[in-house]
Amino acid sequence: MTFVGEPGGKTYGAERMWVTITELFGSTLSGRLDNVPFELHQLRVGDGVRFERSQVLDIQWNEDRERAPPSAPPYREYWDHCFVDRGVLDGEMPVYYLYRETPDDQGDDKYPDSGWRFRGDWRGVTEEEFQAWEFDYIAIGKVLNADDSWVHLIDAPIGSAFIRNDKTNEFIRCEDNE
Repeated sequence: MTFVGEPGGKTYGAERMWVTITELFGSTLSGRLDNVPFELHQLRVGDGVRFERSQVLDIQWNEDRERAPPSAPPYREYWDHCFVDRGVLDGEMPVYYLYRETPDDQGDDKYPDSGWRFRGDWRGVTEEEFQAWEFDYIAIGKVLNADDSWVHLIDAPIGSAFIRNDKTNEFIRCEDNE
């Protein structure tokens, strides 16, 4: 799991660390930190933490587990490109609206356009402010590093669009898209 420090470390603002899971509450998990932080000295081995299943990066199953764990999806890298609001990348806002359009033809680009477009939460923003937002054309993996709450939608087909539900924090398919 990735932990973000306040303040961050001298070299890194976040660290990936192991957690031993002790309790499950639907999509919320509780556990204790299982390794010594490299730079995030406000954390200690054994500290209790609570997090969402979507924040889990990898799992190591106990050998004495009664049932076999479900097969893990194959390892995957996310280098294909997308357009994303800079505020999402900077951690100022989560992904609020995402849609997938026909990818731009990039010729022989090693990492082609995925067709994904990500917008931050524009509610409460004036039209002028919204139009002034900067965006980046980057690898999808960078968006996932900032907000991976939408990763379960990554293989949705071209023409798909989703918006975050304010009450449940889940993404709902939009009917009026491409």
